[in-house]
Amino acid sequence: MSSQLRGTNARGQSKRSILKRLLGQKAYLISSLKNSRELKIGDYSFPGKTESECRQFTMLLFLLNTAIECLENGVTVTRRNVYYQNVELFRSQYAVDLSLKKLGEALKIDSSLTGIVPGSKGLVIGALRLKCVHPECEVDCSEITVLPGKPVEAKLTADLDSILIVEKEAIMHSLVESGYHQNNRVILCGKGYPDKATISLMYILLHEIEKRPRVKVQIAVDADPHGLDILRVYLRCVPQQYYNRIEWVGSKIDHSKASEVISCTEGDRKRAINVLSTLVDNCNSEWHNHWQSKEWCTQLQRNLFFNAKREMSINDILLGARNV
Repeated sequence: MSSQLRGTNARGQSKRSILKRLLGQKAYLISSLKNSRELKIGDYSFPGKTESECRQFTMLLFLLNTAIECLENGVTVTRRNVYYQNVELFRSQYAVDLSLKKLGEALKIDSSLTGIVPGSKGLVIGALRLKCVHPECEVDCSEITVLPGKPVEAKLTADLDSILIVEKEAIMHSLVESGYHQNNRVILCGKGYPDKATISLMYILLHEIEKRPRVKVQIAVDADPHGLDILRVYLRCVPQQYYNRIEWVGSKIDHSKASEVISCTEGDRKRAINVLSTLVDNCNSEWHNHWQSKEWCTQLQRNLFFNAKREMSINDILLGARNV
């Protein structure tokens, strides 16, 4: 059986023990079916009292079989792929996520070790090798690499100069084409709001450079409410001791020419108001007290006042735009 079954979590559950429990549940269901008994998965039963209950049980059964297949074959499948395997049953991606959580609770197992994993979208390139889980693998990041799973270890293969986190994939590709990453730099891209794998890698890299004070950590986002909200998400996930290591680079609305800005949409304005409200509501939190949070408020207010936003360009990074 694949070495992937050797994975364990913090509670001591292994993929092998989870597979054993899933197979036991399946055997119980087959026995109940043969003997015309009520089928049960935890507190969920079939036939249910309503159509909704029957559908919920069917989703759990579908996920049970999918998890067994993944663990027996030592492979993984994304939750998105599970949804597309039976769109008529699940009807939404949220139903897959919720049902997988319910399956884990019903059988008292760690659903993250079932082989049904969130789809990863984060990208990375630089002088490092990653060790990941879900699935277990090691990857070389000398070329642009999609994070295959949750990173648990990063080995730097060169003396690191800086870490750059960018919002957009297009900017990342432009930087790579310019050779930006070749000077002992790591580029990490969350393609918008970062997923858990991207956040995990950021954590690991920050820990790796903890005793390397000269290594710069920069985040480049658009000068619009969504970009500033993404910046807030990253900083909110950063341990307090690293706050002063992070520098916000890229475009800012008050350092832009008229030809570089475009009008905000109604959605932009709503997001700006929501982010400002969040900053005010969390005014006593550690990440909010970071000096740059005051600059965020100023930028968001300018987005609203001028009804304008600006997308960053590669030159904002290559020319070292700071605008602090």
